[in-house]
Amino acid sequence: MELDAEILFDAASRGRYSTDASIYQLEPLGVVVPRSEDAVRGALAIAAEEGVPILARGAGSSQCGQAVGKALIIDHSKHLNQIIEVDGARAVVQPGVVLDQLNAALRPKGWWFPVDVSTSAQATIGGMAGNNSCGSRSIAYGNMVHNVLAIDACTVGGERWRFGPMDEVGGPPEYRAFVSRLKALYEREKAEIEARFPKLLRKVAGYNLDHLGPPYANAAHLLVGSEGTLAYSERLHLKLSRIPAKRALGVCHFAKFHTAMELTQHIVKLGPSAVELVDRTMIGLARDIAAFRKTVDAFIKGDPEAILLVEFSGEEDQLPRLKQLTALMGDLGMPGSVVEVADAAAQRALWEMRKAGLNIMMSMKGDGKPVSFIEDCAVPLEHLAEYTARLTAVFEKHGTRGTWYAHASVGTLHVRPILDMRRDGALKMRAIAEEACAMVKQYKGAYSGEHGDGLVRSEWIAPFFGPRLTAALGEIKSWLDPRGLMNPGKIVDPPKMDDASLFRFKPGYATEVPATALDWSEWGGYDKAVEMCNNNGHCRKFDAGTMCPSYRATHDEIHLTRGRANTLRLALSGQLGAEGDQAVKEALDLCVSCKGCKRECPTGVDMARMKIEFLAQYNGKHGFSARDRAVAYLPRYAALAAAFAPLANTATRVLQRPLGFAARPLPRWRRDYFRDTGVEDGDVLLFVDTFNRYFEPENAHAAKAVLEAAGYRVQVPAGLCCGRTFLSVGMVDQARREAQRVLEVLGPALARGVPVIGLEPSCLLSLRDEFPVLVKGAEALAQNSFLLEEFLARKPGRLKFREMKQGVLLHGHCHQKAFDAMPAVHKLLAMVPGLTVKTIEASCCGMAGSFGYEAEHVEMSMKMAEMTLLPAIRNAPHDMLVADGTSCRHQIADGTGRHALHVARVLEAALSA
Repeated sequence: MELDAEILFDAASRGRYSTDASIYQLEPLGVVVPRSEDAVRGALAIAAEEGVPILARGAGSSQCGQAVGKALIIDHSKHLNQIIEVDGARAVVQPGVVLDQLNAALRPKGWWFPVDVSTSAQATIGGMAGNNSCGSRSIAYGNMVHNVLAIDACTVGGERWRFGPMDEVGGPPEYRAFVSRLKALYEREKAEIEARFPKLLRKVAGYNLDHLGPPYANAAHLLVGSEGTLAYSERLHLKLSRIPAKRALGVCHFAKFHTAMELTQHIVKLGPSAVELVDRTMIGLARDIAAFRKTVDAFIKGDPEAILLVEFSGEEDQLPRLKQLTALMGDLGMPGSVVEVADAAAQRALWEMRKAGLNIMMSMKGDGKPVSFIEDCAVPLEHLAEYTARLTAVFEKHGTRGTWYAHASVGTLHVRPILDMRRDGALKMRAIAEEACAMVKQYKGAYSGEHGDGLVRSEWIAPFFGPRLTAALGEIKSWLDPRGLMNPGKIVDPPKMDDASLFRFKPGYATEVPATALDWSEWGGYDKAVEMCNNNGHCRKFDAGTMCPSYRATHDEIHLTRGRANTLRLALSGQLGAEGDQAVKEALDLCVSCKGCKRECPTGVDMARMKIEFLAQYNGKHGFSARDRAVAYLPRYAALAAAFAPLANTATRVLQRPLGFAARPLPRWRRDYFRDTGVEDGDVLLFVDTFNRYFEPENAHAAKAVLEAAGYRVQVPAGLCCGRTFLSVGMVDQARREAQRVLEVLGPALARGVPVIGLEPSCLLSLRDEFPVLVKGAEALAQNSFLLEEFLARKPGRLKFREMKQGVLLHGHCHQKAFDAMPAVHKLLAMVPGLTVKTIEASCCGMAGSFGYEAEHVEMSMKMAEMTLLPAIRNAPHDMLVADGTSCRHQIADGTGRHALHVARVLEAALSA
């Protein structure tokens, strides 16, 4: 049988699919990426015929090991991601649809799917159903199970049934017989279900046996939370909700964590749509992450042990309800403890910080990491304070600590004790789990409250369900999956959670790291930096930020930040054998070094820097190509080429194809290159990079003119290079020489506190980012280097601008975004009267230095550009285009025939006479 699918059986691909966001690693037998629903059915049929286990997978971000197994993985996230139908309050979707994608499509109609999990940017609806996901607002909207109306599913035996309400049974006789058996089982066990199932909203262990009877009686709810152990969900019928017209948010500050837990039960009586906890540890970690620092500083006052984010939503103005919260906190003895947030953008910023909770915690460096295994327990609110205090004492007894956050409103607090799973972590995990289990049973809570069972919690179903209901789970599975092929080892017949053979860091795990070219001491080594990836999958997000442009173009796991980090980890630990180097080279091939992950990956995986390290090792071993050398040494021969520009441009055209460059226009050398050296002992240093000096000198002239108009005496050091071209091919030693020369030349000025100002983001920001890991003593330069817009936004001096009535379409260079420089561009352009600025919400332009000029990459380069950037430009034919990156400007010119300006030229044109 032929399948319309991508089939992956190589070691590196199987390795990339062997992990999720849990502590486990199990190598699959192979991976099928189906292009159609028929292909899924074909794969199921082949697997069933051969007796091969099957594992359906979405984002692969599960925290409990649900998405790993020695099985044939069916990855439906790439192709089976269509919204089939939206009809009022109902939507039908394929399992690979991402939650944010769905809600973006629903928003113009005024609807949304309200199971708003923190991983909404990457979580697929199929995975959310398999997990019975919940989200921050479950107190108002319920869990996934409360928002699924029906599921069209395929069993391993090939039956295709619509699982739905059990009082409206249609379909084939086999399905009707199955529903009859479910009804009989429920009648037989309903007394045991009533006795065993906790009276909580958050309970997701096992199968939803309580939903087989009134008031739900829906067979689809059996599949919700089943973790793919019963059938494959082809289409999901969802219940939608109206988007609330108004929201308001209160940030409640608590000097003591215990007080926050005690008072939650009073706050929920106000009817909020969410009450979310963030503790002091997470606040501190968030403050250390660039993407969240401004939000923390703006809305969290002092040094509280905990905050509660309390949201109110509805059709009417919510500010009166927010005032009620403030009054309540005063009545409870805590006047002045609420920061009221009415602004929608500020609310979004706070929710983004909260949504990144797990990833913020995982940004801890070192071998000890917060481990998911009891992070999901739910207890009644009246016991929440006592439960958290007792569990904290358990952590202390075992020599560890935990960080608390998440769903205080429903008694589900995510806490992960910090354990070293390479050493004694498994022993401590078992001991803590046993004590936590006893505690949760005492409080009549749920051991699994949101993230599912998987490998880490399935063994704990039996103590809570008892022998009768545990047997009932196996009975139901035997009806749909008699040979146990659907995601075996989850929920029914599970292994022990601490089976060391299942761990990512198995006994004997070790890495072999050669002498590194860069300084990785901040992480404890190159391998430790690679291992910072916890597989959370945030790099799969599709509509915001920069990360990860190559994945956005291909939707392939190999081209994801996570996929690259996993490939590096597997290679460094010898798990790919002799294929390791080549596998990593292939994985990094489409990495454009955008540095989006440096800012946007909450665990701080810096793939651009890792690529430099790998290329230094690989090319040092295998040699540099002629094209590598032509690119790397460009700053060294630039002055000579520009002096003989006509000859150099002719030579470039002749050598373009033989060197491996694409048939597209290369930058042209200019005989009128920038020669101005400015004044001696200036009060600013203008760092003119190779590209603006020799290809676009008008930008350097404009920058100098603007700085002078601001009242600065401008000094222009000659012939300095940031080393970026050398780093791009892995010539780290040559880049280090350039860095040392820059420090020697600029040293006297830096000692006087003179700021260094640059034009090209990739060059100037190398002084901040790469120089400190290349040479010692670069910290002063890194701290005193600014892009033109950053400097003038802070110190505009005497700048005055005339009115320019003009629309501006602004594209940010990836490195500007990575270092949060875009607000400065906006602030500077806002100083020009009459300019109306709109930013293009795009990822990388696709040029990325020499990447877009390389013959083998030109098609991918243009694909990246065509995703958002170029269409946005074509739709704004009358706007002025502004882009500070030289690569961006060339990509725009080649793709649209229009010319973008550096912000320096816009400012120069606007200078008052």
